[in-house]
Amino acid sequence: MRLKCGGFILALCVNHTISDGFGLFQFAYAVAEFDHGAEIPSVRPVWQRHLLNARDLPHAYMHHEYENILETSKTLIPLDNMTIQPPLPAGYYGNAIATPVAISIAINLCKQPLDFTLELAMKAKSKIIEDYIKSVADLMVIKGRPHFTVVRTYAVSDVTHVGSDNLDYGWGTPAYGGPTKSSVCLGLLTFHIPFKNNKGERGKLVPVCLPVNAMKVFVKELETMVKRDDDTDLGDAGKSSIFTGLTRL
Repeated sequence: MRLKCGGFILALCVNHTISDGFGLFQFAYAVAEFDHGAEIPSVRPVWQRHLLNARDLPHAYMHHEYENILETSKTLIPLDNMTIQPPLPAGYYGNAIATPVAISIAINLCKQPLDFTLELAMKAKSKIIEDYIKSVADLMVIKGRPHFTVVRTYAVSDVTHVGSDNLDYGWGTPAYGGPTKSSVCLGLLTFHIPFKNNKGERGKLVPVCLPVNAMKVFVKELETMVKRDDDTDLGDAGKSSIFTGLTRL
């Protein structure tokens, strides 16, 4: 889509059963390389689906992330992660998302310091080894491809490493590269997206999607947090940019 300013929007849609974010941007980078005159992509696509196949005798162990939960006082925090050990070969573009979960009683999350939650998340991520991946594949066969639970669940997907910020089709790197909205399922998923401010400083952009009334309260709280040290507001322009930027998501 061409914009009046001279820029353009490139939208891509992916079927997650075929590929994940890394695979999608591997394809996008290959197209960019062809656009710059390359005859073959620098990273050849690898189709080795057998690497993540279920075993001949499926035997999955407990996976809380796929439990059919109706009501619970616990909180599950799925974590998208590509740190599979041993690593997949370069060029593998299939869906290799793993969603281990950290489980906690809600009151502990509220009363314990932040490092308590971080430790839970780190322990969950450390489970992504070959045996865990094979067990997930076995579970898909045994239980007929269940979806991970969404009951009292909050998921974080860090896509800062897929390379969306360096994609160049001849007009420079993108001002924004990431999902079109903060979550396919409202309140379930938050993306962490690579971003540069107007000074060129790198950071993470976290889109937020809330009901209108909740968004107004959120913006008000955010404006309070970003007041200047001299206790003066950012000014009308600053407030407007914060409000507009957030409510569009």
